[in-house]
Formats: sequence, structure tokens, C-alpha cells
Amino acid sequence: MTCKPCKPDPLKLLTLYTLDNKPDILEDGAFNWLVSQLPVGRPYGAIYTKWSNRYPDVPFFGTMIAWATVNGLGQRVETLRPIVDFDIQEVPWDDLVT
Repeated sequence: MTCKPCKPDPLKLLTLYTLDNKPDILEDGAFNWLVSQLPVGRPYGAIYTKWSNRYPDVPFFGTMIAWATVNGLGQRVETLRPIVDFDIQEVPWDDLVT
């Protein structure tokens, strides 16, 4: 059974970047794991996004998890981690933005 993307608050999302619009079984499993790791009782969620929809000129190097924050200049910055290197503890939950 596939966990459908949950989107409780669009300001607090983690993104799982996949190769295609329809995730394969490994990406589906990674997404389910990601959702299960979200802090309970807090307004966070996770979505799938096709890599080339966001980065059309950048080659796909593998499934990535991303989150966005604002840097010291007020610019939105997206942090990308390969799924194999992702550590849920390094996500700055209170600083996430759209």
C-alpha cells in the first residue's frame, strides 16, 4: 500500500525528488519511511516531486530529500541530501519555508 503525499501545511514540507512522476517501489518505500519520521503533532508534511520539474537542466543523480530555509540575505535556499545520506536530525524544523 502506498502512502499518499500528506500536505498539512505548505510552509513546512520536505520534498522527495524522484526521476519520474510515478515513483518506483524503492522511492515509494523511501517516501513512506520519510512520512513515518516526521515529528508527531507538528504541522509538517512530505511531497513527491519529479526532479526535472524543478531542475530541468541538472542531471538526476539519484533520489534526493530536500527542504527550504531562508539565508542571511533573505533568499530562499533549498538543501538537498541524497536519500542514502539523509539524517532526519539535521532538518531545521522551525526554520522551514515554502
